[in-house]
Amino acid sequence: MRLTSRLLAGLALYLVLPVAISLLAFGQLAVTTPTPPPTGTPNATATVQWLAQAKSRAEELYSAGLTAYQSGDFTTALTHFQAAIALVPDNANWHNSLALTLTQLGRPDEAVGEYQKSIALDPGLAEAYYNLGAIYQSQGKADKAVAAYQAAIATRPEFALAYNNLGAVYIDLGRTDNAINAYLKATTLNPALAAAHLNLSAAYAKQGDFEKAAAELEIVIQLEPDAVEAYYNLGLVRARRGETAQAKVAFEQVLLLAPQSDWARQASAQLKQIGP
Repeated sequence: MRLTSRLLAGLALYLVLPVAISLLAFGQLAVTTPTPPPTGTPNATATVQWLAQAKSRAEELYSAGLTAYQSGDFTTALTHFQAAIALVPDNANWHNSLALTLTQLGRPDEAVGEYQKSIALDPGLAEAYYNLGAIYQSQGKADKAVAAYQAAIATRPEFALAYNNLGAVYIDLGRTDNAINAYLKATTLNPALAAAHLNLSAAYAKQGDFEKAAAELEIVIQLEPDAVEAYYNLGLVRARRGETAQAKVAFEQVLLLAPQSDWARQASAQLKQIGP
């Protein structure tokens, strides 16, 4: 029996949006021109009052930006985040949020600049390193992605998502052993991270260790019972191990869960090859 499809890894690229303040429900929040700073003879009290008002206004704008971002209105989020940063330019979290929004709007080069500003303001902000790594990874800049993910991990050693994405970059670089170590670290830190188990299964399969690959896929299915890709890959692994009956069960589950999908078409082709 010949397998017509290679085992597919489930690469999970996440973007992380740290919330610096509580997300509040604001009504219609117009982006207005902020009150200018006091002019004329310097007055310490007036300046302090203006700074406090500017900070309060900036926090309202940022919260409104978060609301818009989380609802998928990235254009409005961009406007609010830019207005908040115009009032308070030294908040690293806010630059990270602005960069995320630029990424969602298809402006990665601008996003890179904002992530770099965020890191300059707060070298300990792991999310900014991580998100920067995700952009470099999507652009095929593997060495820069590795460096960014490693910086995120150095800043936050328990950052499971960073280990997961680092593993995916190592796979692209042909460093399968390094990838497996990264995925194992991700799954140890967060056993419920299905994407890391899925990626780990693919890395094991790449090395020909189909027993371990099957075990990881079973974990994915336990975590996400509707994971069509995991069932399909499990069918491939079972077939490769000569476990024909179990392979058929896995492929049939793909047809049951997503009958109109590309996965189902591939599963049907595999079932035809297995035969009755």
